[in-house]
Amino acid sequence: TAVQWRALGFLALAELLGDTDLLQLGLIKAESTAAQLAPVFVFAEALSAGFVREEMFEPLGGGFYFVFGEAELARCADIVHPDPDPWTEMFLDLETLNGRYWRRLPLNAGEDFNTDKFRRLEMPAYNGHGNARAVARFYAALVNDGEIDGVRLIQKGAMDWIAREQWAGLDAVGLDVRMSYGFMLNNDFAKLNDNPDSFGHLGVGGALGFADPAKKLAFSFCPNRIAPEIGLGPYARRLIDAAAGCV
Repeated sequence: TAVQWRALGFLALAELLGDTDLLQLGLIKAESTAAQLAPVFVFAEALSAGFVREEMFEPLGGGFYFVFGEAELARCADIVHPDPDPWTEMFLDLETLNGRYWRRLPLNAGEDFNTDKFRRLEMPAYNGHGNARAVARFYAALVNDGEIDGVRLIQKGAMDWIAREQWAGLDAVGLDVRMSYGFMLNNDFAKLNDNPDSFGHLGVGGALGFADPAKKLAFSFCPNRIAPEIGLGPYARRLIDAAAGCV
C-alpha cells in the first residue's frame, strides 16, 4: 500500500498507487520481499527523462522526450480531442488507478495535453512525446537483436527473454492483454498484426509502436489527433495493414 511504498522510499510509486493493494490485484506475490521488489521499483523511478533521452534515443538520432526544453516546445504539435473523448474520460476520476496517474496534473482541472506545464512535467506512464521515426528506430533496434546502425541498446540475445510472454488476462486497469517483460504482446485488445509474437505498446489516443520479429518489421504511429475509441482506433489500423502489405 502507499504507506509501505513510502516507507521503502518509493515516493512516486506511493503517489500513483494510493491505497491500492498490489497483492490483492495479483501484481506481486505474497512471498515477495522488499529486497526482491526494490530493484524493480528503483528502476521504475530511476528511468528518468535524462536516461531516456541520453541513453536510449539520442544514440539513435533523437526524437523522443520526457520533460521538454524550449527547442522541443517550439516544435510540438497540439493534441486534437474528439467529441466524445473516451480516452480522456478514462483519467478524470482521480480515485481510480487510471486517474491516479494524473494526480500531479488533474485532467478534470482543465488540462488538455497541450499546456507547457504538461510538456515540461515528467510523467513516465503517460507524457512521453516523440515522432514515429524515433519510436520505429527504437523497435528496429530491438527486433535486430538489440542493435541498429552500429548503435547497441541491449546485449545480444536479451530480446529472446524480454519479449517472452509472462502473463495474459485482465490487467489492473481492466484491459485484457498479454504481457512480456514491459512490452504488450499481440492481443485482441490491441491487434498489432497476424503474428502472436509481435511486441510493443499502445499509447494514449491510439498511438503505438511495435515490432514483428518474424518479418523484422518495426512500426510506429504517433498522431496528434486522439482516436474516438479505446484501443488502436481506426487510423493506425489502416497504416499497419499498408505496412504489412509491403513486406
